[in-house]
Order: sequence, then C-alpha cells, then structure tokens
Amino acid sequence: MGKIPTTAALRNWNINIDDVNRPFCNSNEETVGHIFTSCSAASIVWQHVSIWCKVTPFSASTVREILEIHDHVDLKGPAKDVLHGIIIIGCWSLWRARNGIKFENKQVRIEDIIREVKSVGYLWISSRLNARSISWTEWCSFVSM
Repeated sequence: MGKIPTTAALRNWNINIDDVNRPFCNSNEETVGHIFTSCSAASIVWQHVSIWCKVTPFSASTVREILEIHDHVDLKGPAKDVLHGIIIIGCWSLWRARNGIKFENKQVRIEDIIREVKSVGYLWISSRLNARSISWTEWCSFVSM
C-alpha cells in the first residue's frame, strides 16, 4: 500500500534522503519489494523458512505474494496458519534488521534474523495454543502443527 518508509517511498513523499542505498546489500535504491522479497538476505531467510517448515522452497516478487505463500504450499490445517505467522514474523525481523543497520550501525547476521524468527515464532505459537503446549524441540523441527 506504499506506507512503509523505505528510502524510495520517502523520496516519493518529497522527503530528502541522502543515503538511498539498500542496507543489506548496499546497492541501488531501497524498495519494499526488495527488502522483503528480492534482497539476498530475504532470499536466505525464506530459503531457511521453507526448509524448516518442510515445504517446497519458495520465492516471491511482491510483498503480497510472500504474504500469501501459505496458500500455495503443501501444508494442511493449522500448519498453513503457522507458516503464515512465520512469514509475517520473518518480514518483521527483516524490517528490524534493516533498521538496526540503517539507524544504529549494527552488524546484522542472517543467522540472527533466522534465530529471531524462530524465537518470536515460538513465543507467538506458545501463547496461541489452547489445549496443549509445544516444546522448543518440536517447534524447531516444525512437527505436530
């Protein structure tokens, strides 16, 4: 919807931005699509998520596609919803990492982003389950969803 304040969006809103480079890969102008779909960091995160969730590796060219990927994988029932939550957490973690690089000069490693996706996802799923709990080991193996 054009509401995420990337450097391209800020420039379109007539806000002067000196540094328009992409924080993860430091080339060309930063767009929403690049941050969440085509950036090498995003690609690695989504590759890891697909392996972890035991689905066919996926890619997307738009944010809408990445947010709807759970509808196009071979998961059933609650596992589909869990994957959707993981995708949203993945986008949030990529955005937080981007901001850490851009505003705090942090060195961000892909492993840290993936670790955050798993840990925040575990907290989320643990709070959502009513009848039973899921162990960290089950969560990391993506079993019993």
